[in-house]
Amino acid sequence: MEIVWDYEALDDLEVILCYIETQFSMKEARLFRQQVVHVTRNLCEFPFLGKVEPLLEDFEEMELRSIPVDRLCKLVYAVMSDRVFIIALWDTRRNPKTLEHEAKGRLR
Repeated sequence: MEIVWDYEALDDLEVILCYIETQFSMKEARLFRQQVVHVTRNLCEFPFLGKVEPLLEDFEEMELRSIPVDRLCKLVYAVMSDRVFIIALWDTRRNPKTLEHEAKGRLR
């Protein structure tokens, strides 16, 4: 299974890594990055490992799933034939309505 990152999801990753580095340390940012790599490797082998994202259940075009990276962040993705398409790296402290808006905008 191939992992494909939406360019905006890569922007999410960069923003989160910069935040962690400035607020905590480079070491913490590296640890977070390693967690993201670990989760994406697991998705290569087990693409349906994450649950159907409850905030995006009404999305009719495809089934959107999520899997935690840590206690405050999750990957939002869709499985499309032989690919896992990562749509967002989502900070769960954000307003849930913006997840729905962003995910729909990224898939259009």
